[in-house]
Amino acid sequence: MDEPLILTGSLAAVQHDLAVINAIAATYWAGEGYTVGTNPDGTKYVVGKDADGNDMPGSRTNSWDVVKQAPNGDFYIWSPTSHPLFYLWRDYLPEGVTVQCAEIARPAEWDAAIEAA
Repeated sequence: MDEPLILTGSLAAVQHDLAVINAIAATYWAGEGYTVGTNPDGTKYVVGKDADGNDMPGSRTNSWDVVKQAPNGDFYIWSPTSHPLFYLWRDYLPEGVTVQCAEIARPAEWDAAIEAA
């Protein structure tokens, strides 16, 4: 894979897909023995573990990514497909749930535009 994959689309579509990915991740990590909690806004977080497998309450992961705006005005997040541990994430989509964004290789020309901004 030459360029990392992203999920791109409108702000609402990217926010939707990120919420779906976060829900899948919370369910997955709970099944792996991690503590999953609920933030005041209803979103889930995963509590990190130390080398001995003990919870580290001060170490929380709240989201797979944050929504970013591309130089062309679209919005995007990094796709889990690019990560070797999560490339099968679509297999865990709940029945009836679809992804709204296009999955594309992140255009290399964005790097210069992002650095110039």
